[in-house]
Amino acid sequence: MKKGIFLSLFILILITFTMSFLVISDDNSNTNGERILSNNKEETTSQKETSDKENAKEKITDAVTEVVEHAKIFIENGNLHITAIGDSLTQGLGDESGGGYLKVIENYLSENAQTDYTIDNFGKVGNRSDQLLERMNQKEITDSIKKADVVFITIGANDIMKITKENILSLSYDDFTVEQKAYQDRLTRIFRNIREKNPYAHIYLIGLYNPFEEYFGDIPELERIIDDWNWIGQMVVKAQQGATFVPIKNLFQDKSKQLLSEDNFHPNEKGYQLIGEQVLDYLLKGFGQTEGEE
Repeated sequence: MKKGIFLSLFILILITFTMSFLVISDDNSNTNGERILSNNKEETTSQKETSDKENAKEKITDAVTEVVEHAKIFIENGNLHITAIGDSLTQGLGDESGGGYLKVIENYLSENAQTDYTIDNFGKVGNRSDQLLERMNQKEITDSIKKADVVFITIGANDIMKITKENILSLSYDDFTVEQKAYQDRLTRIFRNIREKNPYAHIYLIGLYNPFEEYFGDIPELERIIDDWNWIGQMVVKAQQGATFVPIKNLFQDKSKQLLSEDNFHPNEKGYQLIGEQVLDYLLKGFGQTEGEE
């Protein structure tokens, strides 16, 4: 009887011990399994992130390629209408052969465009930003902007010249900083005016070079002022949709190239050729670009 009881207790203890061991073993097994799954999950996540990044890069590359191809197809096969507004830089003053920077654009289109194109040049010598704003309400300019696929603007040099002339006897950097906000407001209004007439045209604001060195070489602040005016242009462009800033100041840094006309203020034919090539380069990069820097 006692042997039977002890045997039963022994079997019960053995079963309990065995069950406990199996539970512990199973827990350890699950833990290891969880660790393996966790590691696999981390590897999978890492691989997914890498894959996502690669896909994102491919999408960006594809998007850039698509924009460039779209621009080329548009220029080569579309009925392109260009409206150019602004000062003497748009008019082409100083170019012995005539046409200014727009001649470079026209030459490219004549060789590559498969259908019609139109270039309206409304550049006017001496125009400041306030005068351009007034002229933009003229019917012929308004009608051209409404039909435009692309609008080119050159403005700002005569604003600087006006300040220089008005303060010639006591010219200081502060004279220009006072006018910067007003110039920025007028430039913003020029963009707003275009957008009210045409929500879809891509606008290219062509920057400034330093044409003042020959006459005001003793005023080193003018170089800084040109940089300030270009910076304002870039800030206005950044605030717009479908707009690009085209820098040209760097094109005129090498004085040995003789890129100015006889008046030592406006570009000559070579100078306009460089400006035109720069503008064309930005145009061919596509309408998705929003800014440029010196």
